[in-house]
Amino acid sequence: MSKPRKRWWGYVRQVLYAYPELTPGNATEQREKAAVESALEELSRSPEGAETGKLVAAVFFTRTHTLTGAAMREHMSYRTARRRQNDFIRMVGRNMGLL
Repeated sequence: MSKPRKRWWGYVRQVLYAYPELTPGNATEQREKAAVESALEELSRSPEGAETGKLVAAVFFTRTHTLTGAAMREHMSYRTARRRQNDFIRMVGRNMGLL
């Protein structure tokens, strides 16, 4: 049985999908863009940040791969890719003040 998600989970995923086209026009868009950029910066400082950044970019920003395909491209298991993606989603949610 899968673990139920919080209500904000889907919202953060939609922010990640929209991130490349976000132009901070209002306060909400500015907050969303700042949260993703802050999470990407934090990710770049972590040891596995480069791999996770490529994974997140392929799934959310360029939409060229599913999570399974991105995991194969980065030579990691699906389970590891899912864990890293979920950690990144939580990081963005924390930066947005949703956690």
